[in-house]
Amino acid sequence: MEATQIQPAAVGAGLERKRCADIVDLQALHFERKKIFPVARALKAVAQEIRGVQSPPPM
Repeated sequence: MEATQIQPAAVGAGLERKRCADIVDLQALHFERKKIFPVARALKAVAQEIRGVQSPPPM
């Protein structure tokens, strides 16, 4: 029988948040390359919010 390592729920949730934020960042990059900057900025803000980073208020 093989031993398995179980991660605490908080660690798994943190890794999932990072993975989701990375996916959103890649989507933002995709829209930047297509010169659709408003969507790219919005996606970057979403990625920061997922990571828990406070973004400045919109101007």
